[in-house]
Amino acid sequence: MIHLDKWPYLRKDELEDLYANADQSYCLVRLPVPLPLSSTRNYMRAVRTESTNGRPFLCFAVYLDDRIIGKIEASKDEEENAEADLILKRQYTGKGYGTEAMRQLQMILQERQWCRTLAAYTDRDNAAMIRVLEKNGFEKERGFTADVMIPDGGTYTVKSVRGMEYVYSFSAEK
Repeated sequence: MIHLDKWPYLRKDELEDLYANADQSYCLVRLPVPLPLSSTRNYMRAVRTESTNGRPFLCFAVYLDDRIIGKIEASKDEEENAEADLILKRQYTGKGYGTEAMRQLQMILQERQWCRTLAAYTDRDNAAMIRVLEKNGFEKERGFTADVMIPDGGTYTVKSVRGMEYVYSFSAEK
């Protein structure tokens, strides 16, 4: 059905297409389209080198057959804890692809013994992502409020969002 493969880092057009065709209304970090060139270059370098700001970073394209329908990534801190991020094109949401992508990411991280925990942060109103996390064994940890920059016609607007932290712990029992 779907599979994960390393993001084709030379493909800025695929990344831009993903964000242009995703519903970013629940994203805690929203990206303007077209994507800013300098920050996109830095991101693509992180994808290629599997490192961002000196920390391990993995980014996978979510493929349905041979089409990229999303991306999922994990970044790890110095304490062996990681943070996950998932985004899908809007026409592929609600079909179980996000749940399967997260399951596959967890399997990859488990096989590589890449981290001790995997956290995900989501808008409190993002019921679809909350279902993805709960179906994959994440447990609700805490709520938070954060100010985020929202792209707004060439400038940015600051908006306070209410989010939830979910955490999955890797262990021998799972």
